[in-house]
Amino acid sequence: MVLVTQSDNSLSASSAEPMYPDLPSHPILGDLAALLGAALYSVYVVYMKVKVGDEDRADSQLLLG
Repeated sequence: MVLVTQSDNSLSASSAEPMYPDLPSHPILGDLAALLGAALYSVYVVYMKVKVGDEDRADSQLLLG
């Protein structure tokens, strides 16, 4: 996350160059959306681990399907 944010900041600083004409005006919103998605996925994975317990009890095709 830190590397993506750093990359976005360096691109925003050099946005005057014609090489990057279509940069987003608020790249931090995309970074926050990615962080929120990662956090929600981690909550989902932990919830599934607690709910299922032993991995041998879970049908992997049903979980991934």
